[in-house]
Amino acid sequence: MRSFLLVLLTFLPASGADVIGDIEFFGYQGINVASIRAALRVHEGDAYSERTKDDVRRALGVAMGKQPTDVAAICGD
Repeated sequence: MRSFLLVLLTFLPASGADVIGDIEFFGYQGINVASIRAALRVHEGDAYSERTKDDVRRALGVAMGKQPTDVAAICGD
């Protein structure tokens, strides 16, 4: 059985800088989401930059021992 993890970062345009609004997880059955959140270096309310998705992907790969299926960012203005 294959498992997958999709992480969705919602960011909100703020005055001059994009800010992470929500970090959501999908397809996480059997995965401890609290430990995954603890491994992330970014949190809701932090600035969003072009390297945020790569940082999240890297942190999840280390925490889970495999890469997530997808890390996506959407604008939620």
